Amino acid sequence: MINLTQPLMPLPLNPAEIKRALVLVPHPDDEAIGCGGLLIQLAQLGIAVRVVLVSDGSGAGGLPESAAAVRFQEFLASLRVLGASISHEAWNFPDGGLSDYPMAMDSLLTESLANFEPSLLIAPWLYDLHPDHAAVGQLAVRAHQQLKFNQGVLFYEVWSPLPANRFLNINAVFQTKLAALKCHATALECGSYDRAVEGLAAYRSLFAGKLAAEGEFAEAYYALDWAVCPNVTSARYATIADAQSVCELHDDVFSSQVKLAWWQWKYTSQALIGTVFEDQGKVVGFYGALERTGLWQGKTVVVSQQADVMVEAKHRFGTRRQGVFSRMSRLLLKEHLGLNKRYQLCFGFPTMRALHLGIRLGLYRRADEVYIAHKSVAQGQRLPFGVRSKREAAATMSDFTWLDTLTVHSPPAAVLFSLQKGADYWQWRFAKHVDKHYQIIRVSRWGRLLGAAVVLPSADGLEIIDFALSDWQYLAWLQQAIDNTCVNLGLQQVSVWGTQQVVEALNFPNPETWINAGYLALPGEKLDAALSTEIDGCCWFVGGDTDFR
Repeated sequence: MINLTQPLMPLPLNPAEIKRALVLVPHPDDEAIGCGGLLIQLAQLGIAVRVVLVSDGSGAGGLPESAAAVRFQEFLASLRVLGASISHEAWNFPDGGLSDYPMAMDSLLTESLANFEPSLLIAPWLYDLHPDHAAVGQLAVRAHQQLKFNQGVLFYEVWSPLPANRFLNINAVFQTKLAALKCHATALECGSYDRAVEGLAAYRSLFAGKLAAEGEFAEAYYALDWAVCPNVTSARYATIADAQSVCELHDDVFSSQVKLAWWQWKYTSQALIGTVFEDQGKVVGFYGALERTGLWQGKTVVVSQQADVMVEAKHRFGTRRQGVFSRMSRLLLKEHLGLNKRYQLCFGFPTMRALHLGIRLGLYRRADEVYIAHKSVAQGQRLPFGVRSKREAAATMSDFTWLDTLTVHSPPAAVLFSLQKGADYWQWRFAKHVDKHYQIIRVSRWGRLLGAAVVLPSADGLEIIDFALSDWQYLAWLQQAIDNTCVNLGLQQVSVWGTQQVVEALNFPNPETWINAGYLALPGEKLDAALSTEIDGCCWFVGGDTDFR
């Protein structure tokens, strides 16, 4: 089936030459054992990788009945260690019997290939002694014979050494590979796979000419029809190395210069930064992602806030599916949004042009309307006896732990979707912001903290950015303190940016004067996010929930 003629020594594999990889793994743990080092390096480079778990991991009858569910969670944990950008799908064929389902596996692989469009297929060695591994390797060969992947098939070894023609130095990531393997507690109870992995990786380091020196590790591969793709256009995941390029793109798109410190403040703490689009090696598009925790009906959900979506002017026009915006957004949303994926929901506040384009692509749906409301403040009001307010610059505050005593952020009687906010978030969002100078107002009675608000003074007035209370009944006192601050700063009006629920709860007068500031975008019908239909019209978002106010 394969001509095993090869050079005397395997050649080094350069992960940066891989454009887009679909990885087939027969069982949970094969992804860490066989190609864990490669997956880590691909993720570090921002290269799109999807891992397909072919079997249900039930152990072919050798494990308890509940093992399949446990091993799937171990598989997900392993992927998180290997790289936050690595996506997955699961086929759930019976463990130990994959060779009985060639046509069904062919069909699912054809569907996955059409959906993901990889340049390279990665699979276990087709002559591996484990029949499941061999069946999946043969599946990869059949697909390549029919479709001819641009970069061929890359085989990895698990149970049986293969006749390597490529090797990958994994010294720098070997401990991470082991950490991913250690997520598979069920498998490790059955055998010392970690010991075997270390021994094989040390032995394979001979290819690097290090004579298996201490601390030298490598992975071995057999590349079938390997080719280097020309460096043209592609969407990939953003990395820290893209910081300067994205800042320059921001300057070009918005005619507004941002400092590198802006990127570092906003994105360096994110495990999954977002996606970029490259044209001849130049970043011409960016689709940012900020991970948040949402609250809905007493439960927490992991959500992604879309931020800083931008495309260089000359790349804004093209076919819907192949346009820069489409390819960047689909890479993030289709790969990481849905059941058992990184995010259960995504949201953003796009421009009207981006919103309409997202709706046409089936990626967005128009949800809650957002308003800017104002009220005039001519004079302050004395707070009730025993109630005191204190205002400080957020940037001068190093301790926000007091905020965690204020757990009320929205009307308790309403059924609303909101974002979880605590001390760490306020400190990052307001105290460490690189451009804006927020003020914190705290209200207490007889020394007991009742509420706090974040406000932003400007020539136009005082904007309420965020607030938190120990009990909703203290909102009126907090609003009095905000009004008094407005007067003390010599300003004449208080404003708020938010969804209708926010503006109404804060009792801003004259709804006919509220200004439309756009719409909330939630996942569209082509995405896996059932929650978006549940929360539509029930969203509580205030200025501090955005990344731009």
